[in-house]
Amino acid sequence: MRRCVTNFVFVLLVAAGCVSAPPARAQTDAAPYGTNLITNGDAESDFGADDASTVVKPTGWTTTGAFSVVRYGAKGDFPDISTPGSGGGEQNFFAGGNAAVSTATQTISLTPFATEIDAGRVKYALIGKLGGWGSLQDSAVVTVTFKNASQRVTGSARIGPVEAAQRLLNTAFLEQEQSGTIPPLSRTADVEIVLTRAGSAGYNHGFVDSLSFAVTR
Repeated sequence: MRRCVTNFVFVLLVAAGCVSAPPARAQTDAAPYGTNLITNGDAESDFGADDASTVVKPTGWTTTGAFSVVRYGAKGDFPDISTPGSGGGEQNFFAGGNAAVSTATQTISLTPFATEIDAGRVKYALIGKLGGWGSLQDSAVVTVTFKNASQRVTGSARIGPVEAAQRLLNTAFLEQEQSGTIPPLSRTADVEIVLTRAGSAGYNHGFVDSLSFAVTR
């Protein structure tokens, strides 16, 4: 009973301006600005294939063809940890497998950023290491397609391909980047990796590693 009387007196004092009410708690901004929003963009969530005949489907991605996680130094014509542009301490990368075209896709929700996006204040950066084998023209392209709540396209971003000449006809990865402002009304970002074999047969040596999509204000 005494506590109820105390609370009642406090309310009267606040109303009369005799004391100040406690400050409102600041709202927490849950939007993960500045972090990589791609799940398993570095191919490190799985134990990579050790040869060209094995396909390891990557966690967090929907795949077609023979899209696979491959271990650096796997048997056959694959990059190892000494390959220029490789991740160094990383264990795996993405490759196209025994298919002419292999793809991997995932969708990122942009809902946490909706208010800022519609005000034109949200920037994005799409970054990845794209590579290939020697003089082969097999290639990798990564596209992010922005869509509104009705799944209509509002814009897109793309990195790649990295051609053999850009790699100086060497087995290598080259970092590629595309940045800009996320179009207003965008609510999702569809990430797609497309690995394409240039020849009519054999392994698809389009390679991708260290893929990142982050947003900032």
